[in-house]
Amino acid sequence: MLEQDYAIRIALEKIYRMMDRLVEREEDIKKTIAASTLGLFGGKLDVAFFDVTTLYFESVNEDELRSFGFSKDCKFKQTQVVLVLVTTTDGLPITYRLFTGKIYEGHTLISMVEEIRKVYEIGNVLLVADRAMFSNENLKTMDAQGIKYIVASRLRSLPKQLKKELLESEDFSPTVVEGEFHWVKEFSYNQKRLVVSYSSKRTRKDASDRSRLVERLLKNVKDGKVKIKDVIPNYGTKKYLALRGKEVFVDESKIEKDALWDGLHGVVSNTDELTSTQILSRYRGLWRIEESFRISKHDLKMRPIYHWTQQRIYGHVLICFIAYALVRQAMYRVGRQYEPMSFEKIRNELLHSQASILVDTTTNRKYILPSKTTPVQKKLYRIFGLNQKFEKSKCVRV
Repeated sequence: MLEQDYAIRIALEKIYRMMDRLVEREEDIKKTIAASTLGLFGGKLDVAFFDVTTLYFESVNEDELRSFGFSKDCKFKQTQVVLVLVTTTDGLPITYRLFTGKIYEGHTLISMVEEIRKVYEIGNVLLVADRAMFSNENLKTMDAQGIKYIVASRLRSLPKQLKKELLESEDFSPTVVEGEFHWVKEFSYNQKRLVVSYSSKRTRKDASDRSRLVERLLKNVKDGKVKIKDVIPNYGTKKYLALRGKEVFVDESKIEKDALWDGLHGVVSNTDELTSTQILSRYRGLWRIEESFRISKHDLKMRPIYHWTQQRIYGHVLICFIAYALVRQAMYRVGRQYEPMSFEKIRNELLHSQASILVDTTTNRKYILPSKTTPVQKKLYRIFGLNQKFEKSKCVRV
């Protein structure tokens, strides 16, 4: 890209040496980025978002780091690593860590929390995470360490009596969460707050998702039976099946029971400082870290990874993390000083701001002739302190 777009040629060996030197300073770089993020908030952090994704390789060879596991990219035939990312509510990076590709994502939470509190001296932070982190082990450990959290719950895995109480409750209260109408009720789960919400929007989505799964399942039904080989690849449809002897059938009662949960969502929290609506609002902000993964994977091309030595893998991810930190800082500054703007839009605006270099063959002097800039481009350059080049559309001597 450097050579094609900017006529900058760097020998591949130099890039590899740079990566090796970079990895040696990984912890210092992560601390510097965390300090930069925390500096925007006066050195204090109140809420941190935690999420996990997978990065796959163009390889099937396993080692201590690369291994087969549950792939969020559906690349089950390729090795992978697990990436844990921690950000602020604005998506600004705090830190990250790589785990072996076969680790269960729920097991990454505690070690990351301990690292954050120890290395970055973050005090009373409220941790927000999705349902993959919902386990009694995680909750008990965070309770013991005095960590406040909001974690999505697995409603269908709750104790039988609590599930019955939840489904039969009729005294839900109306409220508005992030501009969307919800019915909300609070329950008690293991001496913690279980906040359950119901929305018609989620009901429609759940019903649509189930309809799609059932339709896929029925395509494999012959004479009321389903072949096991047709079931194995379709993990989502297994919950609607029943085994009778050696034959598999579609269980209509399971489909009906599944529909009872349409529109319901719950989160567990051990904080007493927030209302039910505020807890749900905090959790709804988790989309920021999901957006962060999209930026890293798609815009910054973090995966697939072609490196195969551990040092180069760490170097590749570290470079992407540095780039991501710059991207988020740019988005944050633009949003605060101008208006919220996606990274893609910022990048496209700046890519279309061009300049030609003119050379006086007599004196050998060089001049920059900028193209006509749009108001948005001018605003972006002023935000980043580069407005002097675009004050006037005329040649500027270099």
